[in-house]
Amino acid sequence: MSYNDNYKCPFCHARHGLRNCRTFLQLPPTQKAVCVTVQEYCANCLGMSHKVADCPLLEGCRRCQLPHNTMLHALDETGKEWLKMTAEVLLHIPGLIDSPIKARVYINPLKTESTIRFGGPLPAFKPEFGASVRVVLTSMRNRVRTYTGTLKRRHKAPRTMPSRPLDLRCLKGLYPKKDVADQELYRPGPVNIVLGSDASEGIFMGLPVFRPNLPYAQKTIFGWTFFGEVPVNRSQIVIPDSMALQD
Repeated sequence: MSYNDNYKCPFCHARHGLRNCRTFLQLPPTQKAVCVTVQEYCANCLGMSHKVADCPLLEGCRRCQLPHNTMLHALDETGKEWLKMTAEVLLHIPGLIDSPIKARVYINPLKTESTIRFGGPLPAFKPEFGASVRVVLTSMRNRVRTYTGTLKRRHKAPRTMPSRPLDLRCLKGLYPKKDVADQELYRPGPVNIVLGSDASEGIFMGLPVFRPNLPYAQKTIFGWTFFGEVPVNRSQIVIPDSMALQD
């Protein structure tokens, strides 16, 4: 890939490609994927001139063979507790859920498609709705912000996130609670919807916020979300009243 004289890396503002940026290379895969999406890079070759569907590079991920760069392959989270980018939304499915109900969403740009699982807080799925459903997701922090799209149906029970209560004292004083997308992010609960890379455009608002030894913060249309390793909550403490980065 070649660069014109006016090109500057969006992370460190030097004149080099994304593959050579130390700031980018130090990020975990999920945050790399967020940055690639926000900056509209190709998720396969990390170029800027085209989308992944038009990428001339035939080689995909060397670990899973999916059409994304190997640097974007998910981390092995075995034995660790990770704060995931979850959000509370109001879910509306025309013809099935006419009055919006509260649901939880997991935003994962490493997934290639967006899915929905029924059960838990959602009613049983009607077979006549087929293999996919059209949904409207409205932010509970700002009712003007919505996402509309088609989700693939999964014949599985909703996932539980996190698997155990998390200790969020490391975030105390950083972000106001009212701006956090998921008010229950520290407490295990069902997640019915996964928004993948096919839904990422328009979801993220700006680049992730990095702070030493803390989870990454990512602003979305649903509010602030967080990603990173955190301690397990041994004492069942609740989420701090103020845990938001002041923007």
